[in-house]
Amino acid sequence: MPDLLPPEKAFQISITARDFDTLVATLTPAKDYYLYRSRIAFSLPD
Repeated sequence: MPDLLPPEKAFQISITARDFDTLVATLTPAKDYYLYRSRIAFSLPD
């Protein structure tokens, strides 16, 4: 079984501003990696 990639390589994230109040985050998994909706969370520092 191959070693797992570290999270920052397994899941690339791109964040863009849609408008003044909205950020859009796009998560792109590496080949053969999967994202589970129930395991994804975002937070912004104050």
